[in-house]
Amino acid sequence: MNRAASTPACRTAARDRRGLAAGFGLIELLVTMGLVALVTAFVLPALAGFAARQRLAASAAEFGAALALARSEAVRTGLPVLLLPEAGGAAGNEYGGGWQVVVDADGSGSAGASETVVRRFPALPAPLRFGGDAPVSFAPSGFLSRGVTLTMTLCPGTDAGAGAGTVFSVQPTGLADVSRAGSCP
Repeated sequence: MNRAASTPACRTAARDRRGLAAGFGLIELLVTMGLVALVTAFVLPALAGFAARQRLAASAAEFGAALALARSEAVRTGLPVLLLPEAGGAAGNEYGGGWQVVVDADGSGSAGASETVVRRFPALPAPLRFGGDAPVSFAPSGFLSRGVTLTMTLCPGTDAGAGAGTVFSVQPTGLADVSRAGSCP
Protein backbone atom coordinates (compact mmCIF):
# COMPACT_ATOMS: atom_id res chain seq x y z
CA MET A 1 0.00 0.00 0.00
CA ASN A 2 2.82 2.24 0.77
CA ARG A 3 4.02 1.80 -2.76
CA ALA A 4 0.66 2.72 -4.30
CA ALA A 5 0.48 5.94 -2.25
CA SER A 6 3.89 7.19 -3.40
CA THR A 7 3.34 6.53 -7.09
CA PRO A 8 0.89 9.41 -7.78
CA ALA A 9 3.27 11.84 -6.06
CA CYS A 10 6.11 10.72 -8.31
CA ARG A 11 3.94 11.14 -11.36
CA THR A 12 2.92 14.65 -10.27
CA ALA A 13 6.55 15.67 -9.71
CA ALA A 14 7.51 14.32 -13.15
CA ARG A 15 4.60 16.16 -14.76
CA ASP A 16 5.67 19.41 -13.04
CA ARG A 17 9.18 19.10 -14.41
CA ARG A 18 7.87 18.55 -17.94
CA GLY A 19 5.56 21.57 -17.63
CA LEU A 20 8.45 23.87 -16.73
CA ALA A 21 10.52 22.68 -19.66
CA ALA A 22 7.70 22.98 -22.20
CA GLY A 23 8.17 26.76 -22.88
CA PHE A 24 5.64 29.55 -23.28
CA GLY A 25 1.94 29.00 -23.31
CA LEU A 26 -0.45 30.59 -25.77
CA ILE A 27 -1.47 33.36 -23.36
CA GLU A 28 2.13 34.43 -22.69
CA LEU A 29 2.88 34.47 -26.41
CA LEU A 30 -0.19 36.60 -27.21
CA VAL A 31 0.59 39.08 -24.43
CA THR A 32 4.19 39.44 -25.66
CA MET A 33 3.09 39.94 -29.27
CA GLY A 34 0.56 42.55 -28.15
CA LEU A 35 3.23 44.48 -26.24
CA VAL A 36 5.60 44.38 -29.22
CA ALA A 37 2.84 45.67 -31.52
CA LEU A 38 1.99 48.48 -29.09
CA VAL A 39 5.60 49.62 -28.73
CA THR A 40 6.10 49.46 -32.51
CA ALA A 41 2.99 51.59 -33.09
CA PHE A 42 4.47 54.36 -30.95
CA VAL A 43 8.09 54.12 -32.10
CA LEU A 44 7.76 53.93 -35.91
CA PRO A 45 6.20 57.40 -36.48
CA ALA A 46 8.85 59.02 -34.29
CA LEU A 47 11.57 57.11 -36.12
CA ALA A 48 10.25 58.28 -39.50
CA GLY A 49 10.36 61.92 -38.35
CA PHE A 50 13.88 61.42 -37.03
CA ALA A 51 15.04 59.97 -40.35
CA ALA A 52 13.48 62.89 -42.28
CA ARG A 53 15.22 65.45 -40.05
CA GLN A 54 18.54 63.63 -40.51
CA ARG A 55 18.16 63.64 -44.32
CA LEU A 56 17.51 67.39 -44.22
CA ALA A 57 20.46 68.06 -41.89
CA ALA A 58 22.83 65.88 -43.95
CA SER A 59 21.86 67.63 -47.19
CA ALA A 60 22.32 71.05 -45.57
CA ALA A 61 25.76 70.07 -44.27
CA GLU A 62 26.74 68.76 -47.69
CA PHE A 63 25.75 72.01 -49.41
CA GLY A 64 27.61 74.04 -46.79
CA ALA A 65 30.69 71.92 -47.48
CA ALA A 66 30.26 72.53 -51.23
CA LEU A 67 30.17 76.31 -50.65
CA ALA A 68 33.35 76.12 -48.56
CA LEU A 69 35.04 73.92 -51.17
CA ALA A 70 34.16 76.29 -54.03
CA ARG A 71 35.39 79.33 -52.13
CA SER A 72 38.67 77.70 -51.05
CA GLU A 73 39.27 76.32 -54.55
CA ALA A 74 38.87 79.83 -56.02
CA VAL A 75 41.48 81.20 -53.62
CA ARG A 76 43.79 78.21 -54.12
CA THR A 77 43.74 78.24 -57.93
CA GLY A 78 43.46 82.00 -58.43
CA LEU A 79 40.60 81.37 -60.88
CA PRO A 80 36.84 81.88 -60.65
CA VAL A 81 34.98 78.83 -59.33
CA LEU A 82 31.30 78.07 -59.85
CA LEU A 83 28.86 76.13 -57.71
CA LEU A 84 26.24 75.07 -60.24
CA PRO A 85 23.09 73.00 -60.04
CA GLU A 86 23.24 69.84 -62.13
CA ALA A 87 21.10 69.81 -65.25
CA GLY A 88 17.47 68.86 -64.87
CA GLY A 89 16.51 70.93 -61.84
CA ALA A 90 13.05 72.50 -62.02
CA ALA A 91 12.10 76.04 -60.97
CA GLY A 92 12.05 76.15 -57.19
CA ASN A 93 14.15 72.97 -57.07
CA GLU A 94 17.20 74.02 -59.06
CA TYR A 95 19.64 72.13 -56.84
CA GLY A 96 17.36 69.11 -56.35
CA GLY A 97 19.16 67.15 -59.07
CA GLY A 98 22.52 67.67 -57.37
CA TRP A 99 25.24 70.26 -57.82
CA GLN A 100 28.85 70.53 -58.90
CA VAL A 101 31.90 72.65 -58.16
CA VAL A 102 33.65 73.71 -61.39
CA VAL A 103 36.81 75.77 -61.97
CA ASP A 104 35.81 78.45 -64.50
CA ALA A 105 39.18 78.66 -66.28
CA ASP A 106 37.91 80.77 -69.18
CA GLY A 107 35.96 83.16 -66.89
CA SER A 108 32.75 82.75 -68.90
CA GLY A 109 30.50 82.26 -65.85
CA SER A 110 29.32 78.88 -67.08
CA ALA A 111 30.78 75.39 -67.09
CA GLY A 112 32.32 74.56 -70.44
CA ALA A 113 33.25 71.09 -71.64
CA SER A 114 36.96 71.70 -71.09
CA GLU A 115 36.66 73.04 -67.54
CA THR A 116 37.68 71.07 -64.49
CA VAL A 117 34.93 69.63 -62.33
CA VAL A 118 36.30 69.60 -58.79
CA ARG A 119 33.43 67.60 -57.33
CA ARG A 120 29.91 66.47 -58.16
CA PHE A 121 27.29 66.09 -55.44
CA PRO A 122 24.42 63.60 -55.87
CA ALA A 123 20.74 64.42 -56.22
CA LEU A 124 18.76 65.03 -53.07
CA PRO A 125 16.66 62.22 -51.67
CA ALA A 126 12.94 62.62 -52.30
CA PRO A 127 10.93 64.59 -51.18
CA LEU A 128 13.52 67.31 -50.36
CA ARG A 129 13.41 70.48 -52.47
CA PHE A 130 16.32 72.89 -52.87
CA GLY A 131 16.03 76.08 -54.88
CA GLY A 132 17.34 79.59 -55.08
CA ASP A 133 19.92 81.76 -56.79
CA ALA A 134 22.11 79.87 -59.24
CA PRO A 135 24.95 79.73 -60.06
CA VAL A 136 27.13 80.79 -57.14
CA SER A 137 30.35 82.24 -58.57
CA PHE A 138 33.41 82.88 -56.40
CA ALA A 139 36.14 85.27 -57.61
CA PRO A 140 39.83 84.39 -57.05
CA SER A 141 39.70 86.55 -53.90
CA GLY A 142 37.08 84.24 -52.35
CA PHE A 143 34.41 86.93 -52.60
CA LEU A 144 31.31 86.48 -54.73
CA SER A 145 31.76 87.55 -58.34
CA ARG A 146 28.47 89.44 -58.15
CA GLY A 147 28.30 91.92 -55.27
CA VAL A 148 24.88 90.77 -54.06
CA THR A 149 23.70 88.34 -51.41
CA LEU A 150 22.58 85.00 -52.86
CA THR A 151 19.87 82.98 -51.13
CA MET A 152 19.05 79.28 -51.40
CA THR A 153 16.39 77.40 -49.43
CA LEU A 154 16.40 73.69 -48.62
CA CYS A 155 12.89 72.47 -47.76
CA PRO A 156 11.63 69.15 -46.42
CA GLY A 157 8.99 68.89 -49.17
CA THR A 158 6.15 66.62 -48.16
CA ASP A 159 8.14 65.17 -45.24
CA ALA A 160 6.03 66.59 -42.42
CA GLY A 161 8.29 65.08 -39.76
CA ALA A 162 11.36 66.92 -41.06
CA GLY A 163 10.43 70.26 -39.51
CA ALA A 164 11.50 73.63 -40.91
CA GLY A 165 13.89 74.02 -43.81
CA THR A 166 17.34 75.62 -44.01
CA VAL A 167 18.22 78.95 -45.63
CA PHE A 168 21.71 79.65 -47.01
CA SER A 169 22.53 83.34 -47.48
CA VAL A 170 25.88 83.78 -49.20
CA GLN A 171 27.16 87.28 -48.50
CA PRO A 172 29.23 89.28 -51.03
CA THR A 173 32.29 88.48 -48.89
CA GLY A 174 31.79 84.79 -49.79
CA LEU A 175 30.78 83.70 -46.30
CA ALA A 176 27.53 81.79 -45.88
CA ASP A 177 24.98 82.40 -43.14
CA VAL A 178 22.88 79.34 -42.40
CA SER A 179 19.55 79.68 -40.61
CA ARG A 180 16.25 77.89 -40.18
CA ALA A 181 13.53 78.75 -42.65
CA GLY A 182 10.39 80.14 -41.04
CA SER A 183 8.32 78.43 -43.71
CA CYS A 184 9.06 76.75 -46.98
CA PRO A 185 7.39 77.74 -50.24
